[in-house]
Amino acid sequence: MSENAPDPQDPQGGAGAPDPTPGPQNPADDADPRYAALNREAASRRHQLREAEAERDALRGQLDARDRQDAERISGTSDQPYQRRMIRPDDLWQVGGVELSDLRDEDGLLDAGRVRDAVTRIANERPYLTEMDDVPFDGGAGQDLPRKGPSIGEAIKRARRSA
Repeated sequence: MSENAPDPQDPQGGAGAPDPTPGPQNPADDADPRYAALNREAASRRHQLREAEAERDALRGQLDARDRQDAERISGTSDQPYQRRMIRPDDLWQVGGVELSDLRDEDGLLDAGRVRDAVTRIANERPYLTEMDDVPFDGGAGQDLPRKGPSIGEAIKRARRSA
């Protein structure tokens, strides 16, 4: 195609002249009071929307802060023997690379099991960031066992009474 030939894609034929047909008129340009009332209502709705969005963002920030604190509390404690915990719970985010969204379940609630899994993963990758509760030297031998029946002394006393 030559440079002077009109482009078939150009509806104006390459002349570059503006379209002589006027576009739709802007209702805000009219002095009609109906349009002014509609514009005021639309502005009011936009303002309400911005306020609701700001409130939502503030509540989301509070929820995230609370969930971060809970995740750090869970990662810094152990509820079972031989379970690893973070030495510095904030390392969960800074060094462990864990995102809060990774610790939430399908409903958006913090899942303690996912926090424990993240601590286990970090413990496997960087064991120096975690520690385990000290296990007593006796291995738990000093703990009281649950009683299932009478003691030896009680059995002897019963035997003497019945004889």
